[in-house]
Amino acid sequence: MKIEIMEQQKQVCIWLTRDESASEDTQKEMMQLLEPYREKRYFFTIYRSGTQDLTEMTSALLIFNIKRSAERAVQMEKAQD
Repeated sequence: MKIEIMEQQKQVCIWLTRDESASEDTQKEMMQLLEPYREKRYFFTIYRSGTQDLTEMTSALLIFNIKRSAERAVQMEKAQD
């Protein structure tokens, strides 16, 4: 578990591995560590390792975004005509 505390933004970021995400002990430990920040009304972001292939999923996301961008460009051209 990696915890990053950003005092100025009042934000706490937590990175968990797959094993840590599945562990009840880690979850309890994390809640205890975060309690003082919860009282100070910090914003929490928890990042959990996934189970899918990162390269494959990133590639699929990029392809989707490129197609979506092209579709929007076509729609804008049609709207201008």
